[in-house]
Amino acid sequence: MTTAEYSPRARAERVIASGRAFLAVVTLTGVLLAPADSEAFSTQAFQLLSFYCVYSFLTWIAIRRGGLVTRRATAVAHGVDLVIVSILMMMTNGSGSPFFLFFTFLLLAGALRWQAWGAWTTGLVVGLAYIGVVAYEIAVETPPIDLNRFLVRLGLLVVMTVVLGQLGEYQARLYKELHQLAASPRIASATLDEVLRESLEYATRVLNTPTAILLWQDEDETRTHLAVYSATGLEREALTSNLSDLVMVPSDVRRFLHVRAGGRTLAFNDRTRELGPALASDLASRYNIETAIAAALPERSHHGWLLFINRSPRTLSTDDVLLADIVAADISASVEHWWLSQRARDAAVAEERLRVSRDLHDGVLQSLTGCRLNIAAAAASAERTSGEIAAQLRALERSLAHDQQELREVIQNLRGVDSPRRRMPLRELCARVERQWGVAVTLTPDADAIVPEELNTSMVLMVHEALANAVRHGKAKSARVAIERRGQHLVVRVDDDGQGFPFKGAFQGSQLAQTGPWSLRERAETLGGTLAVISHDTGSTIEISIPVTREPICA
Repeated sequence: MTTAEYSPRARAERVIASGRAFLAVVTLTGVLLAPADSEAFSTQAFQLLSFYCVYSFLTWIAIRRGGLVTRRATAVAHGVDLVIVSILMMMTNGSGSPFFLFFTFLLLAGALRWQAWGAWTTGLVVGLAYIGVVAYEIAVETPPIDLNRFLVRLGLLVVMTVVLGQLGEYQARLYKELHQLAASPRIASATLDEVLRESLEYATRVLNTPTAILLWQDEDETRTHLAVYSATGLEREALTSNLSDLVMVPSDVRRFLHVRAGGRTLAFNDRTRELGPALASDLASRYNIETAIAAALPERSHHGWLLFINRSPRTLSTDDVLLADIVAADISASVEHWWLSQRARDAAVAEERLRVSRDLHDGVLQSLTGCRLNIAAAAASAERTSGEIAAQLRALERSLAHDQQELREVIQNLRGVDSPRRRMPLRELCARVERQWGVAVTLTPDADAIVPEELNTSMVLMVHEALANAVRHGKAKSARVAIERRGQHLVVRVDDDGQGFPFKGAFQGSQLAQTGPWSLRERAETLGGTLAVISHDTGSTIEISIPVTREPICA
């Protein structure tokens, strides 16, 4: 038992071997039961037919056992059949030979083995062989041939070649479409745009169309979503029009074929029927729709239509509509899978946020409260001995109280409570860092006005992290924070006079993956931005660039 035994070629060879053996046995049986004229059917012809019968039977046994199914073996078998049949026809009255039937068998075998190429090639070779047989007959025999029979048989070979060639092309197309269906994208995508781009690109490849349009509505929305994929890429937007106003077909119609030139729209359900205008004029004119193969999406968390537009009308068939139906179901499943994976991810994130918020509230927050009470008690005791120490302790208590408030806001945000965080001015942050760390911090005058509201929290955290690193690790005595707009980016630059990072030189992006600062790099990349660091013996420079027109990569 070999793997080749289970291939399509092996199945075709089993059919061909069975047909060859059956024809050979029936022909030999007919000759034995009704002996022909010895002049028309010589002893040599009978011996060759007997050999061919034995050859066919042995070949049938070998193929049934899994042998003789390689490309070379099938080509040799095809050539042997052609040679033996041609010789038999030369021996048995040429153009009037009863073995002409084997030529039509060879055409069928060629189409089964090699589809369209096999049918066309075999038809050409068999036609030339038949003409050669007739030419031999004319050369060796004086009686004229039956011209009518010759032309009819030659015409039959031509017709069978054309029909089998078309059938082979159709079969090859089916194989190609099945292969493309099996190649449906199975890679998990992070965003809906990626899902749509991969799915619609695959759809246009399967249906061989330049453009695919996906229209759908979610079950909890009234607006219609539009996604268009073409050679220029993916285009997606939300429309105010209702889905039923864009695709205007009866509710029982699930697929249709539209040809604008003939003004025809054919619906395919249990039976085929004609419809009126199926696509909204605005949609048809916007994308210059000349032809459309349409299939409805299965009813899931969304419903809609998949349109394959502007394929040549001469290449359209009802098979394309059925294929579009399969592809539409596949794309709908991809979108549904992405939607369910997002819901599962959001549920997991929500559960983890609740766990973290409980841990922070019951652990760190309570510890900070205890520290504040101890510091307050120490400040009260110090007031009787040293006013300066008491003032320092009171300042430390206020700083700790501020951190507690920020931590409470973080906990509320983790729990999903709708309480917007208080906007902290960068000037206030810099003043607090000066008090806590004893470092001189200079801030550009219009920094708070430059930073957008939605980036305030992230910007405060990044500036605080950069200043703290400069003091703790770089032993800096002064720092300067500059914020400016450069086109569509917000650029933050923090310079210090410390000892710099352990590495020296300029690094950015992935170059900082092994050296840090990791927290700043991860936060910048989360916002879709970049981080660059310049480090030397007399200080360091951190520059963060954040796009102000782009949504964050993740929440």
